[in-house]
Amino acid sequence: MAIYFSFDLDGLASHSLYLDRLENTIGMRQVSRRIAEFREAISPRVPRAFPH
Repeated sequence: MAIYFSFDLDGLASHSLYLDRLENTIGMRQVSRRIAEFREAISPRVPRAFPH
């Protein structure tokens, strides 16, 4: 059985905290590095178990 996910791209992008840092990137290596730099600069949330 297949599972399909859909989302509103504009809504998703509006919640991105690093979208502006990706604007002038060329290639996945630059994108990956910019995201890594963003993650190094913030304090991430504490992981918690997914309830199910």
